[in-house]
Amino acid sequence: IIVSGAGPAGLLAARSILDRCPSARVRVFDRRGDPRAEDVLGFRAYSLGLNIRGRTALQHWKGLWERVAARGLLSSKFLLHVGDFEIQLRANSVEGVPTLLIAR
Repeated sequence: IIVSGAGPAGLLAARSILDRCPSARVRVFDRRGDPRAEDVLGFRAYSLGLNIRGRTALQHWKGLWERVAARGLLSSKFLLHVGDFEIQLRANSVEGVPTLLIAR
């Protein structure tokens, strides 16, 4: 089975397939190289943001959300920095669920 894309949806799809059929041969392909490698051209530093839907998806597997959350940073406010300007894109209400940011 080939999964196209190594983002959150692709990785969760691969994990779900293997949970349902452990003997399946699953390969995940992504257009970009490993961003941790120094020789990847066009690398951009950014984080993945997991909101409540991403959290719910990860909670289907015992302990997965906890392991991911331990490596991330909860954020309720998002700012876009353009030169000397700062633009607020979103701020959660006090009762809102913060987004988990994970370095990619």
